[in-house]
Amino acid sequence: MTKAAPRLNKKDPRVEEFLRYLAIERNASPRTLKAYRQALTAFRAENKTPWKTCTANDFRDYLFAITKRGQARSYVRLQFSALRTFYQFLAARKGLGRNPLREVQLPKIDKKLPLVLTRQQIEELLAAPTRVAKNRAAPSWMPLRDVAIMELFYSSGLRLS
Repeated sequence: MTKAAPRLNKKDPRVEEFLRYLAIERNASPRTLKAYRQALTAFRAENKTPWKTCTANDFRDYLFAITKRGQARSYVRLQFSALRTFYQFLAARKGLGRNPLREVQLPKIDKKLPLVLTRQQIEELLAAPTRVAKNRAAPSWMPLRDVAIMELFYSSGLRLS
């Protein structure tokens, strides 16, 4: 579980302008706006340095802090996606000369191995077209065609999307 980011008493005008930009010009969803607001607020709660003077080390410290708290890599990447987009906005609209987040390397998302069927499951799957009650309107060759298609997918490693 993640902790809710603390609310700021005073809204940051740059953050508010950024969120308006996302809503109006980029047509961001309310959920995206909420996630980005929380990400920026969470960073601001940890680091009080003005946005224009933040360095890569400030962001590395924040990365270390949220990683140490046990946050999921996907959460960390979401936080930094919001920060990166915010700094791109500052560079384009507010004349920020450099983006310190370019120097910060994020942890990679864990890749999960695909699920693999057992030999028995594969045999049952391949035999299924011949076991299904035959539809009188369907030609007698259809179950054989279905078996051939399934064999092709299985033997060649194709994926059905």
